[in-house]
Amino acid sequence: MHLRLLPVYSKLAEPALVEAALQGRRLPDEIRLSEHQVQTLMALENPDVDVIVNTAMTGDGKSLAAYLRPLVGPPGGIGAGDEDALGTVLSMYPTIELSRDQKRQFGNYQRFFNRSLRVQEIWGAKLTELANGGNRAEALLKQLQTQQVILTNPDIFNAMINYLYHTRFFTAQEIPQTAIDFYGLYLFDEFHLFSMPQFAAAMTALVYAQQRFTVSQMGRAPKAIFSSATQNEELFGLIRAAGLRFAVIQGSYQTQEAPETHRKILEPVEFHLHQLTSDDQTIETWVLGHLDLIEQAWRECDGKRVRAAVIVSSIAVAHRLARALREHFSASSLGLRVAEITGLHHGSVQDDIIVGTSTVDVGVDFDINLLIFEAANAGQFLQRLGRLGRYHLDGEVMGPCQAHAIISAKTPWISAGLIKNLRDAGINDGDEVERSRVFRDAVVASYPGETSFQPYLRRWAGLQGYHIIHQLRHELREPGEPRSRYEAFATRLETAYGQLFLKKPDCGPIRRRFYVLRKDHRSGKQIMDAILSFRGGSPFQVGYWDASEAVTTPESFTTYDLFFILQATRWEMVSYEAFQDAARRAGQTKEDELRLVQELQWALHHREQPVCFRVLEFLPERESLLLEQAREDDEDEDASPRVRVLRGLRIKTPGGPGIGDLNQILARHAVLAYISPLKREEFWRKRVPTMFPLYRIKLPRTRDESTICFGKEALMIESLERTWRHRPKQPSAIII
Repeated sequence: MHLRLLPVYSKLAEPALVEAALQGRRLPDEIRLSEHQVQTLMALENPDVDVIVNTAMTGDGKSLAAYLRPLVGPPGGIGAGDEDALGTVLSMYPTIELSRDQKRQFGNYQRFFNRSLRVQEIWGAKLTELANGGNRAEALLKQLQTQQVILTNPDIFNAMINYLYHTRFFTAQEIPQTAIDFYGLYLFDEFHLFSMPQFAAAMTALVYAQQRFTVSQMGRAPKAIFSSATQNEELFGLIRAAGLRFAVIQGSYQTQEAPETHRKILEPVEFHLHQLTSDDQTIETWVLGHLDLIEQAWRECDGKRVRAAVIVSSIAVAHRLARALREHFSASSLGLRVAEITGLHHGSVQDDIIVGTSTVDVGVDFDINLLIFEAANAGQFLQRLGRLGRYHLDGEVMGPCQAHAIISAKTPWISAGLIKNLRDAGINDGDEVERSRVFRDAVVASYPGETSFQPYLRRWAGLQGYHIIHQLRHELREPGEPRSRYEAFATRLETAYGQLFLKKPDCGPIRRRFYVLRKDHRSGKQIMDAILSFRGGSPFQVGYWDASEAVTTPESFTTYDLFFILQATRWEMVSYEAFQDAARRAGQTKEDELRLVQELQWALHHREQPVCFRVLEFLPERESLLLEQAREDDEDEDASPRVRVLRGLRIKTPGGPGIGDLNQILARHAVLAYISPLKREEFWRKRVPTMFPLYRIKLPRTRDESTICFGKEALMIESLERTWRHRPKQPSAIII
């Protein structure tokens, strides 16, 4: 199917609306605000709004909307802005790349608005650098107390609120209190990337902030902005359950040029939908079979700039494609440069062709006019397509835009649904289509909805809230005090968290489960650690040394999931010393070195040293992974499906040199896990995302394979399957 996606023009705010919003403040002459940006500023200054959800399209300036308040200052004059609560922002981005990009962008904003706010970006390795050998928590506290804009990630913010940072000289309350008292606005960017556990963690923090100011009766709680081009009903439901007042702000768009009332944000796009027809066809084979399409974009550019992106779902596929394209185009007369941008490689966005994964979706800012992509869900489809055709005012002229969406042979219903939905809207092959509403709605309706993990909310999320209550009542209680000075605060939180997680002002069931877990010496601590982590992570992270293309590209050093390495590469285990020596020879920057040291702290360890791998080459096809469990687990007699700490895991397949040594390490490694008797296919049929980390496992006394998952994902799957088991059976039909 071929369509022409029409250009998109965003509605500018009418002068009277801008004047009413600014209340005497001035904008730079070259700045014209879109309607949604002005509405965001007005909502921030509305005392009856606690949370703002901005769902304007990608490329329509949602970031500027979020930062307008500190940039223009408070009503009455910019001079008072430094003392104003809404002039301070704690921004949270899902990737380091995105926070870096936003820091650069914020620098541009400051130049435009003639502002000089104090800005600091903070992530794990950066915090270690700022500590300079000292206490990381104290370094974090110093930044919170001295900066006006902090750019960090939701993981660090979540750790602050949950008392996971400990200083030598201050009480545990100092960091969460400072994060609430010093910052008037929390920005959660690209929040559509997350699901129920992360939504619940964000609401836990916002309720905490609200109740703190209610008890103190001083000032007002921080406001929050959730910035995402995709609406999420589960998030809205949680905001309502938390008793927070919210405003949803949307962009207003049209397809016709109107310079006085609208500004262009997206160029027209020639869109092509390609349905693969056999299992041996993939986006990789499609791209390699259509190299002429890429070459044609450069040969017919007519002097205009051309840049292409290929976005795939698999790191291994991205790696192989980047290598193949690099070899092809370096030998051609075009001499095009190819960059690989994934969780393992960070090439230059200035190269001609970018091959990447979800890392490209958020965190990498670049201009392209040729896009080839696949997507696992509607949000990913729209996010990736939103990278194409962005209109910039810098005068650079790009070539005409074209997109090629590749649909797997395993999911033909997606393309069939998209075609049907468009035809139902009166759109046929070759037609023009409005992009912001008609095309978006057709895409959303074409992808089956994925599970939201709603049962996690009632089963596990409330325990995070009660952890905070326990800290206030017991850990922060001074010796000799009859009761904590925070008792009134804790009592209000009990009522609020009961309403949020159980829909009644009673935390009793959550309290009882919390103290049962505290007494569970086998798995209670590991379960609470998983609950308190924001997005979890693989317990099988290892040192990753990519030497597969050392001749043509720099060797890379990071940490990555062991199971990916086993399935997608030919590898060898190396000592930590060899890993360190190779990293030094590769000429790592000081920042890279600190990042690697920080990441390796959480890697799989053997004899107090991180386990490290050297990748020799990427395999042409992904190998099958099957785990097995030896009878070393002391809970093995209890076969009931529940979250527990397991030992004795081994790799059954794939085999190969070194697998015996690896299995000896794994057998002693204790991991939080959940084993289900259901096959993985059954979870996928019940709309668990296909990229969710589910693995096959062979248990000692059974012939059939089971499904296992680890860490936070174990809690998510357990809560979901528990509702399936406890769901009342439907009565059988009576046939007469």
